[in-house]
Amino acid sequence: MRFHQLYSYNSLRKAEKSLGNYFSALKYAEQEILTAELLQKEKDDNETILMRAKLHSKKIEVELESLKESKQIDQLQIEKGKKELEIIEKEREISNLKLEKNRYANLVLASLLTLCLGVSVYIYRRFTASKKHNKELNYLATRDPLTNCYNRRVLFDFINKYFDSTTSIREYCIILIDVDHFKRVNDTYGHSTGDKVLKNVAKVLQDSMGDDGIVSRFGGEEFCIILPSSSQEEAMSKAEKIRQKIEDEDFGDISITCSLGVTSIEFQAQTATESHRSSGFSTFQIQVTWAQSSHIVGYKF
Repeated sequence: MRFHQLYSYNSLRKAEKSLGNYFSALKYAEQEILTAELLQKEKDDNETILMRAKLHSKKIEVELESLKESKQIDQLQIEKGKKELEIIEKEREISNLKLEKNRYANLVLASLLTLCLGVSVYIYRRFTASKKHNKELNYLATRDPLTNCYNRRVLFDFINKYFDSTTSIREYCIILIDVDHFKRVNDTYGHSTGDKVLKNVAKVLQDSMGDDGIVSRFGGEEFCIILPSSSQEEAMSKAEKIRQKIEDEDFGDISITCSLGVTSIEFQAQTATESHRSSGFSTFQIQVTWAQSSHIVGYKF
């Protein structure tokens, strides 16, 4: 019975510890130690009984020999002594059986603990693998597969989050980047080259922003950057640096430029879609007015 209790307390302690409930784990550890001490006490008591039986047997043997030598006892006393010896021998056999039973119980307990440990390790590994797999799936679900930027859905999730955080963020900016004449690149050099251009542009944007901005691919050759807590002047300065870096980037034999629209939002817009529309409007005006070069237009919303 106590072996089952010891096993139960051990399993509960490990379970509480793995869940981070260290106070509960400590309580089960105390119960486990107390049960182990009781088991040890029972074992010690059995050994004491066995030792006493041996001593008593030896004492009776000595007494019998003494009685025989002194011829002061009769046959009935001898028979009685023999019976007592038989009883003591039986008690010793019973003690030996108890000790043997305890040894087998310890063996079974050790086997169960080993099995429990193996199952725990298996479950932990499955859990870790599942957690890693879910993390990879979540990463893929939020990224554009070509450029590794955030995708359109995540972009609007970020924008809506900032709209819901007006108490902590009073203003932020959106930069919309449109690669100039990208259709001509695809038609002239092929879609494979066009994909390489988009990858390089995305890398320039990500390297330029670092942790300061959230870069996403809005669609086609359009990219969008969110700049939390940035003024329009700061966003215009960053947009100009991006424009210059893309213009200076080595795209092989292809000359790549881009148009950029900057929107400063002071949370007067009603929806996130409306704020993006104003940024896109600025870029559209650039492409219509300056078809031969790249420019930046800012628009306060």
